[in-house]
Amino acid sequence: MASLLKKYQPESFEALSQLAKETMKDGALSAKTKELMAISLSIATNCEPCVKIHTRRALQLGSSAEEIAETIGVAWNGVAGRTNCRLSYVRLVDGVAFRNDENVRDVNEHFLIGDWNVKFQDCDFGVHYYSIYGKIFDNAVVDLNHSWIGIHGNGHWLGLLWHGVILYQNGDTKYAAQPKRHNDGWLYRLEAKWEGKDRTFQVLGMHSTGGRDGSGFQTLHQIIHTQGYWAYTHIFTCDDPSDVNEYALEPGNLGYGLNSLQAKFQCALPFNIQLTSSAAWYGSDVAMPAFTKQASKTIGSELAAILTFPLSDNLALDAGAALTFLGEAGKNMYQGYDMNQVNEIFSRFQFVF
Repeated sequence: MASLLKKYQPESFEALSQLAKETMKDGALSAKTKELMAISLSIATNCEPCVKIHTRRALQLGSSAEEIAETIGVAWNGVAGRTNCRLSYVRLVDGVAFRNDENVRDVNEHFLIGDWNVKFQDCDFGVHYYSIYGKIFDNAVVDLNHSWIGIHGNGHWLGLLWHGVILYQNGDTKYAAQPKRHNDGWLYRLEAKWEGKDRTFQVLGMHSTGGRDGSGFQTLHQIIHTQGYWAYTHIFTCDDPSDVNEYALEPGNLGYGLNSLQAKFQCALPFNIQLTSSAAWYGSDVAMPAFTKQASKTIGSELAAILTFPLSDNLALDAGAALTFLGEAGKNMYQGYDMNQVNEIFSRFQFVF
């Protein structure tokens, strides 16, 4: 892929190469530390060429075999007929920018991944296990011990492509000078997709169980403060280039549980322009704190549309808008002030490979 980009888009290739060089050079973190981190990420994303590249660079920068072994842990993949599986261990080192702070230095977090998948004709099924334990640094050292186990299935039925997930979570979080906090719960997700000539239509329904004071189902995104592309929306979730109004709503809804129904429609327009429109509704499984005197389950709804303009074989321009209507729980837990409606206009250039 890189060779094709270099041949047909040399300016784009040079710009991306320069960006990679700037990102991986010495800064607050040394180039050596960054390469060790890149090895772990390459294993977690199952990118074998990336593992080889970053391992070679780490060795060139003076990393020892012991350092690389402690960084990458153990990863194993296997394929047998219709079955494939993955077992891996990743050691995540936090606090590397605080080498002189005894309370933060060498804070270690451990991530275990186990997947087993089997294909049968045009369907596939899988069993998954994920576990994170150890410590992270979040303004203070936090002890974590969380596990997720679940199943998924994909297949065609009634002219639609179906994707379903059932996931169970159980774990504890311990902040300094605070009692241990326990979370457990279930997530159910079902998605159907219809494909026609130059158009597609998707529907997504999801439910996760909540608990009082946020003790229900919890995602890894919530625990380590990241975001994932799991929904069709742009303001409630991260699916646009702007973070001005992004609320980072995740499937666990801060442990209060989430009910959601979403739809997305895509079609081709003249001049190879593509339209993507979406609508979504979100509600909490249990009542959340709200601006009103009584707790509320109403998070909100969102409408959005994006036009994609192809500029070349590998470059496109997205231009879109989103409109969000907030309920009492949505205003208090995600917006932070009493505003009923939020809108956003955005654009982005996007490389497509």
